[in-house]
Amino acid sequence: MLICKNIKPFDVDGTLILFGHNKKGCKFFNPNISTWEEAEPYQKHIDLLKRFKEEGCTILVWSRSGAEYTQNVIEALELEEYVDIISDKPTDYIDDEKCCNWIGQKVWLNEEDNYLSMLIKK
Repeated sequence: MLICKNIKPFDVDGTLILFGHNKKGCKFFNPNISTWEEAEPYQKHIDLLKRFKEEGCTILVWSRSGAEYTQNVIEALELEEYVDIISDKPTDYIDDEKCCNWIGQKVWLNEEDNYLSMLIKK
């Protein structure tokens, strides 16, 4: 049994990497379409992931594209030492409460945002 505390989940597409931008830098194999892809690492969220890890959080990274896809992106970003768990993105959950009652706020940082200022705005 794995016991995890203070889990911080991160999505891959649109969170750790961005598609449709001119900048590139993260080349990885997409097993779903059997081809190599390239995307822009989103440094704001990568830095936040590292910060949470340094603070002792358990880092979970997921994607709807699957665990193998997620692993390939994490390896391309060289984040293996910061990530504790890789998984498919959950499609359902079993709980007596709606997740909005306990999951906390969604965080997505714009270029001008920082995590601390987001907490203060709340």
